[in-house]
Amino acid sequence: MTNISIKLLTLVSLVFGFLPSAEAADPTVVALFGDSTSQGFNTNFQERGFAMARLNHGQPSVQLTKLLNESNRPSVVPNLGWGGTSSGPAVFTGLQGNVNGVDRINSHLSDLRRDVPGKAYYALIMYGTNDFAFGIPASTTGFNNGLMIRSANANGYTALVSSIPPCDLCANNVVNINSSISREVQRQIDSGADAHFVDNHSVLRGGWNTALSDPDGVHPTDEGYKVIAQKWFDDKLEQLIKPELMHTLSPVISLLLDE
Repeated sequence: MTNISIKLLTLVSLVFGFLPSAEAADPTVVALFGDSTSQGFNTNFQERGFAMARLNHGQPSVQLTKLLNESNRPSVVPNLGWGGTSSGPAVFTGLQGNVNGVDRINSHLSDLRRDVPGKAYYALIMYGTNDFAFGIPASTTGFNNGLMIRSANANGYTALVSSIPPCDLCANNVVNINSSISREVQRQIDSGADAHFVDNHSVLRGGWNTALSDPDGVHPTDEGYKVIAQKWFDDKLEQLIKPELMHTLSPVISLLLDE
């Protein structure tokens, strides 16, 4: 058998053995869901206000889109962050209405799934920074994150839940909130939920009040948001979202065709 024949047979095997299905033509949908830290707010933030499922809206979305697509994981990253909201209904009356994570997650994720075709759906939840201002205790923040996991799963999303970033205004509440969130995520996993915990707080605290935090001590800088995006990717998304084989095989095919 000639060298050219071997190349052609190998190429045919690669193409037909790994040809993506029609479903694989759709991207993976990775939705950011949270408050201003998901929205990407800081002093450099240009687009203010909530916009349903806006793509490349804020640094978290921009950076995750880049990481996923450059690693051969075709994805879109809608940003459902809504600044100033809490994880669930406020204890102090008259402050929120239904603008909180628990009350809006079902409709927002279901609308997103209807409007944005995807071969798989992930909800990246980071909620709790504002809870102390609404009178919500740390234990309830954890409980609210559990409710959001269940809503995400009910809508066909794998839930990735994050610890909240450092927060100068939140003082010691951050430690208690993050402990409550991590316990609740584990409880949901033990109950069979499709969920994962990602500790973004751990990668931010070393550079907080320097390169990674805004002057307000609450919001990350653009560099901080890059760190967050990398943590989401390194901890879970890289393993959960498999690279597209045809993208990965392109250099091999080119080599085989090279005379």
